[in-house]
Formats: sequence, structure tokens, C-alpha cells
Amino acid sequence: MSTSNPSMRSLENLHHHQSSSGGGPGQTPIGKPGKPTLRLAPSGKLCPIVSPLQMLDVERIAEVELCLTDDMMTENAGRGIAQVVIQAFGKRISTSSHNALPVVLVFAGNHKSGARAIAAGRHLKNHHVRVMVCVLGLEREDELLEHVRRQLNIFRNAGGRVGRWEELANNLKALDSPPELIVDGLLGTHLSFEDLRTDQQATAFELVQFANKSKASVLAVDMPSGVDGSTGLLSFSRFSRVY
Repeated sequence: MSTSNPSMRSLENLHHHQSSSGGGPGQTPIGKPGKPTLRLAPSGKLCPIVSPLQMLDVERIAEVELCLTDDMMTENAGRGIAQVVIQAFGKRISTSSHNALPVVLVFAGNHKSGARAIAAGRHLKNHHVRVMVCVLGLEREDELLEHVRRQLNIFRNAGGRVGRWEELANNLKALDSPPELIVDGLLGTHLSFEDLRTDQQATAFELVQFANKSKASVLAVDMPSGVDGSTGLLSFSRFSRVY
């Protein structure tokens, strides 16, 4: 995509590094590998993260002590995610714009972050963004978690397009412009690559490969898919890079 929009471009400037305290990248002063970290490019500033256990504890407190329901948290998260994207697109999604409306892909897994990604897709669609949702495990939709199915139904009722990757990949070929953003809700705190069935692992790997080869920016709802939230290491070695 064009680099004329620095706010959107900055979404993809999150890279995986080894921490360095002197010496070369990924090395401690005595030459031993450092602890994995996330840093922002090109500034190199450390990107603070919340560990998976800390995040689960935050959600527990929200549910037990504040009495927030899954639906409430999903809706709030979806609106917040969408707002980041809307600000980045700026006037491009105005009804007065004569340019083609941007295309956004939503990659959603069968977990809380996936439901929130779908909710974000609905909010984006309501703001004139062309949204296509790909759900991992859609071929067994009746086995999806209840709150994921609920968000899918709401998105469909709003006129949204949902499909398996094979379907959406073909639909992309018919569009007048490629995707400019991928909302990554594929994996995360609530679902790791190892938790997937073998066939779903193959699809997840294909989706990540597509994102890696695409020029689209990527906004991760949780930890970027392919990164272990506890260690910062790649979840599976076949990834040449993560998104």
C-alpha cells in the first residue's frame, strides 16, 4: 500500500528482536543470547507487553469483580480496534471520497480475540470499509464457541461477508484493489498454534504466509499470530517472519 499514510504504515512496524545490552543484536555484553523482546521500528524503542497470565487475570477481574460480560468486553474491544483503523484511514472512508474504499481482511480464530476481531470488522463495515472475514474452523460452524457464533451472526445480519480462506482468496481476485489491512485475531492468549487440529494448523500457516507476502499492514488484536506470548519466541519454526 502507499506509504503516504504514516499512521497506517506504523501498524506493521512491530518486529521481533532479541534484546541487546551492548554488542550486536540479540547479544548480552558477554555474548550470550538475550531475552526476546518486542521493539518498535525504526525507533528501536521497547514495546511493553502484558504476559498471557497477566491478561487472563485482568479478564478474570473484569468478569468477577466488575461483572462485565463477554458480550460487553467484545463490543468494547471491537469498537476500540475499529477506531484505531478508522483514524489511520482518515478521510479515505468518507462518503465524499472519490477513491475506492479500502479493503480490510479479518482473520479470526475460535476464541475471545477472534470474536473481538469479528466485532471490529462489523464496526469498520458500518464506516464504509469493505470488510471480509475469514474464520478458522468455519467448516464446523456448529462447533465454534457461542460468543464467536454470535458475533458471526451479527456481522452477517449487518450484510458482512464471511467465508473460509479458499472462498475469500478467490473473492479477492475479483476486487479492484488489494487488501490494505489485515486484522489479526487468528491466535493469541486464549488459543495457541499447538491447540489447533492438524488441518487447522495448515490453514493458519497458509493465512500467515499470505499476510507475510502481502503489502497490507497488520493490526494484531492480541499477540501477533506466530509469537509465543510467554517467551516472545516464534511458535513454530516454519515462519520466516511473523505478523
